[in-house]
Amino acid sequence: MLSITSLTAQNSSENIHYYYIEEASVDLLKPTSATKKTDGTLDLQFNDPNTTNFFSQFEVYSYLREFEWSKFTSLHKYYLIGLDSNARVNELLLSSSIVFAEYFGTIEDVEGRALGTPDDYFDHDQITNYWVPDGSNDVFANDFQIHNMRAYEHLELINARQAWNITTGSPSVAIGIRDISFNDSHPEIVDKII
Repeated sequence: MLSITSLTAQNSSENIHYYYIEEASVDLLKPTSATKKTDGTLDLQFNDPNTTNFFSQFEVYSYLREFEWSKFTSLHKYYLIGLDSNARVNELLLSSSIVFAEYFGTIEDVEGRALGTPDDYFDHDQITNYWVPDGSNDVFANDFQIHNMRAYEHLELINARQAWNITTGSPSVAIGIRDISFNDSHPEIVDKII
């Protein structure tokens, strides 16, 4: 069995464009094998020959199953894939295996580019004994062990890096993030809650 934690080929001559895709059902887009070809792309094989044929028409540089650490199986059907072009959404949606496709952008670590991501974004490698919402009535699950959970995963769920590349702050921008059990008398938010 192939573990999809990070399947990435190198592409130094072109920018890799990333897409989030959602599979129609869990494990439908999970490859049975991924082989790096001499041109730096990945040869992906799937249980379904139609899916294998579909992905063979793309130059796939990266194929990553996102959120596989999550206890919520509904998140297990999302993948982050790296392709050769920023105009592939409509082509991806031609597959009956894909119910959602969204262009995410290019890799952030390009030489000479000013980055919007805060310098502490990747500070912690993993979180253990961490509570997460159980998804029902704002009730939290009991503490439990999560292995290999990236500490910034919650920020990835809301595309925070993409937002920071649009703006890093402005008095004309109001952002509202619903949270549970926060202190509304905290100095950073007092008199700022609408």
